[in-house]
Amino acid sequence: MVLRTIAFLAIVVVSIRPASADQAILGHRLQVSDPKPGVDPTKRKVSFSGKESPSPDVIVGDPSQTGAELAFFLATSGTGDTQDFFLPAAGWKATRSGFVYEDTSGAYGQVRAAQLERSSRGTFQIKAVALGRAGGLSFPPLPATHACVFLTILDGDTYHVSFPAPPAATIKRNDTTAFVIRDPLSEGYCYPPPPTTTTTTSLHTTTTTNPNAFCGDGVRDPGEQCDGGPACTPDCLQEIPSCCSATNQCLDAPLFSLQFYLMQYCASVLPGSSPMPGGICAPDGSCAQAPIDPVPVCCQLAGSCYDQMENSTSGLWFFQNVCRGAQGGSHVINAVCGSGGACVSQ
Repeated sequence: MVLRTIAFLAIVVVSIRPASADQAILGHRLQVSDPKPGVDPTKRKVSFSGKESPSPDVIVGDPSQTGAELAFFLATSGTGDTQDFFLPAAGWKATRSGFVYEDTSGAYGQVRAAQLERSSRGTFQIKAVALGRAGGLSFPPLPATHACVFLTILDGDTYHVSFPAPPAATIKRNDTTAFVIRDPLSEGYCYPPPPTTTTTTSLHTTTTTNPNAFCGDGVRDPGEQCDGGPACTPDCLQEIPSCCSATNQCLDAPLFSLQFYLMQYCASVLPGSSPMPGGICAPDGSCAQAPIDPVPVCCQLAGSCYDQMENSTSGLWFFQNVCRGAQGGSHVINAVCGSGGACVSQ
């Protein structure tokens, strides 16, 4: 009963909390410089800009009060790397049309300047410059294939600027010391894949991804739980859905892993409905399971584990239901059981 109460409270909180949104801005130009490749990362520089006119996008949040985070993802033919930067509120100031960030001395880190503005005529601009002088810049050896940048206002929205591989964008230079890409044909959302390693310093956190993985390209690369499809989040994490089904009515119920609580929830919020473990609500009000790209799942028990492949949302649901409910284990998506009795992420 306690578990069910907690789950109900979680649903209420989600329903009333203002949701942050993701907005895509059309890219203009991105340049990566590495004058001394493999020798001196403090000489590196990254700059980018995005511009739309007219733009439907708006600025949501106030970085001069909460701060912001800037993430830069660069992919090469062999790997990808994401570097995150915190831009504190002290560096931001409000302008007539938005916000600008300045840190000319590098007191807060590598990002020296940033801009997020929307003019009265509807022109939206976003840009930033990062120098490696304060702690270096992390990205894989050039040449590169594609890149993306996203700026998140804390307690506000996230702004994505994607620079996809040709022919969706134009590469002007690409060698061991510089990568210049510009003029994407369309805007896009860019989500780096789940990381495999993380390195943290006093100034920034660097995460290194699996080779060739890039969330959002429609292919489940190594390190990704999914890439598109039913119940796949924008950052390539596979959710395990369920729903309550009645005649021409459907209600999502993704928070329940035990069937008893799912039944209790459906009876409470949609009287007369039936619980559908692994089901997804469709526009016509129906509720049914859906196929997914095959993904390995692993159940971690005390000192042992087991795994299997699942290719549907109902398969995911019942695997975690048995693992967590009947056996008291923990389930891991996109993992196999290793020789030492531990689930190993893929």
